[in-house]
Amino acid sequence: MRHSSDWNKRHTKHSKYLLSFMTRSKLFLVTLLMSVSALASYPWLGCTGGPHDVRVEWGISQDVMCIGKETTWEFCRNVLEEVCEVFPGDMIHIGGDEVLEGGVSKQCVVMSWLNGIEEACTSHVLGVQCNTWTEHISAMDRVYFMNLPRMAALAEVAWSAPASLSGSKDFLSRLTGSLIPLYTSAGWPFAKYYEEDLM
Repeated sequence: MRHSSDWNKRHTKHSKYLLSFMTRSKLFLVTLLMSVSALASYPWLGCTGGPHDVRVEWGISQDVMCIGKETTWEFCRNVLEEVCEVFPGDMIHIGGDEVLEGGVSKQCVVMSWLNGIEEACTSHVLGVQCNTWTEHISAMDRVYFMNLPRMAALAEVAWSAPASLSGSKDFLSRLTGSLIPLYTSAGWPFAKYYEEDLM
């Protein structure tokens, strides 16, 4: 399965712009591939033959690709070849982190959905994330609202050594003294949940 040359040109142009921005911003991009939409389009990728629907709600799907079929492997190889042509990173998130059964190779990097992590496992942490799923967000103002000031808190945790983190009071002081005025001046909508912590 290869996309049309027009699709590839548009996709490559947008991807190169994104990669350039990420590099300038000193950010690391991990491409995420989702399989349920592929199953809806190509039901033969799964073990049951479908039908499969594109997900419109969050949650764990029992619809997974059947990796025991050579045709599924061929599809996955083709998709990964296209992704690797565009994105030069060392890692690709192939999904499956929601699959509840089965094992993975010890060489795999696995995303943890845990709220906390045991001290003994901290050396395996490669980074942090703070998702904004946009399936139900139709306006950019809402994206700002959903991400500010939460991305500032993420940056604080991601870019600081654990021992240097000074707690929420110090963060809130800097947030209200510097970032909230910046958001307001720029006209960016932001969530005000932090105000509850100031009381």
